[in-house]
Amino acid sequence: MIFLDPVIDSSDNLYTLGNYYPVSDPQFKKDDFSKRLLAIKYRQDIDPDPQPWKQRNKTRALRRLFQQIDPLLSSDIAIAVVPSHDPAAGISGINQLTQALARQSRIDAIVCLVRFRKIPKLATGGSRSVARHMRSIRVEHPEIIQGREVLLLDDVTTSGNSLVACRQLLLDAGAARVKYMALGRTTHSC
Repeated sequence: MIFLDPVIDSSDNLYTLGNYYPVSDPQFKKDDFSKRLLAIKYRQDIDPDPQPWKQRNKTRALRRLFQQIDPLLSSDIAIAVVPSHDPAAGISGINQLTQALARQSRIDAIVCLVRFRKIPKLATGGSRSVARHMRSIRVEHPEIIQGREVLLLDDVTTSGNSLVACRQLLLDAGAARVKYMALGRTTHSC
């Protein structure tokens, strides 16, 4: 069992915490959840003008998301993450969240899915095909997930294709079962 709620656990549907309105959407300014998801995407290592308030917002957002997700999950599961579009990307907020969740008697499987070929950023119009993800992601350290139930986590999903591709890769590498969850699903108010 990955999710403690048997209804969620038995569903084949993607589980999300809520809707994500992009910054360009008028609803973004009114939506705290969307701001929280954007805050965890903040990467201090690449920000040309690092601001302490951005790091504080990220820390608060991570704490709040942890409080929402931790009670939903079983212990003794592995947690993997859909990798960034760029193999050179550093530690992201979703990775930090996964590490915190793994410290609760779960297995950190962040290293299992690796993007080995950069693809155009999906948020700026890159291809969202499952095939493109399958050709640019591989499983490393399969021993971490072999025979285990795995939660596959992503920060924001639009088409769900990266989750579908990563799920298949994990199953092909020997995971017993894979459920996927995105913190937010992209939506538009107009």
